[in-house]
Amino acid sequence: MLEIFICEDQKKQREDITEFIKNYIMIEKLDMKVTLSTAKPESVLDYVKSNTVTGLYFLDVELKAEMTGIELASYIRKYDKRGVIVFITAHPQYVSITFEYGVEAMDYITKGNLDVMKNKIIKCIHLANDRLLVGDEERSIFQIKSGERLISEPYDKIMFFEISEKQKNKITMHATTRQVEFYSSLSEIEKLSIKFFPCHRSCLVNIDNIVDINVKNREIKMSNGQTCEASTRGIKSLLKVWTKSDTTSDT
Repeated sequence: MLEIFICEDQKKQREDITEFIKNYIMIEKLDMKVTLSTAKPESVLDYVKSNTVTGLYFLDVELKAEMTGIELASYIRKYDKRGVIVFITAHPQYVSITFEYGVEAMDYITKGNLDVMKNKIIKCIHLANDRLLVGDEERSIFQIKSGERLISEPYDKIMFFEISEKQKNKITMHATTRQVEFYSSLSEIEKLSIKFFPCHRSCLVNIDNIVDINVKNREIKMSNGQTCEASTRGIKSLLKVWTKSDTTSDT
């Protein structure tokens, strides 16, 4: 999922942009959310420092704060190297300053005509979405269509899939920062990657994110602290393929 951040110190401008983006991603059923909309660049930076983020950032260049939008972008780059940055400014001549900071931006949106701004925002949303879905070899993307909604998540953020307790034709995906339900089957998901291993008849686990296997309790611990249950047969098979099996716990 792509997280969206808006940092704009003009309240009306910020509210207009935020409302438009929220409505647009809801109507288009995009797998995104507005994580933070604020006038304080420190709030954005604190969040990015504390969380694993792939973000789309709409940043006002001339923030009335201790740091400018350009300075904020340079800090963001240290923590979210794949993030997409879009600058919003009332003074296009300031754009040249971004090169001094070595900040690569997807686009520069000039304040003024709201309809023109909205069209550029839409363009940035779709370009960022395409970039996320393309990914790269080291960060490939799981994606599945459920109804009219396209769900996407980097493989390295997926912990496990399990059959929903309430609806047997639904799957719950447990990822680093969220849980998502969609219509599918474990057999279909298993075909998508050798990373997804059946540890139980109702669960597929991402082998790459296992940190410990407790054989005695038939419990698998994931890199985000979550655990999932394994069957006796499933845990034996899992031990054969898990690359860290020599560190397995038996207590």
